Amino acid sequence: MKRFFERLFKGTKEAFLEILKDHLLNEKRMFLITANPEAFMLGKSDPEMEKMLLDEEVTMAADAIGLVKGGKIVGIHLPERIPGVELAQSLLAYGHEYHKSVFLLGA
Repeated sequence: MKRFFERLFKGTKEAFLEILKDHLLNEKRMFLITANPEAFMLGKSDPEMEKMLLDEEVTMAADAIGLVKGGKIVGIHLPERIPGVELAQSLLAYGHEYHKSVFLLGA
């Protein structure tokens, strides 16, 4: 499971939002997963989910405090949780401000 933690973005929410804004303004696509402990548990038992969580083309943020605390246990520092709902709100606001399209898919 440590492999999943290693794939998580290890900066702050503010830094992550800057990356998202850069991608949006430069029309770079990004496949983003805002992960929680349930996603990691599913990744242990479902090969498709495991493949997605480990895919180098996927950007993954820790949506839940459980992942921040779990990261400490496995020796990976995550400064804060990055809630998916807050990312979605910011992305939609950026899209509106800069007249860009944003596509969100929720599970």
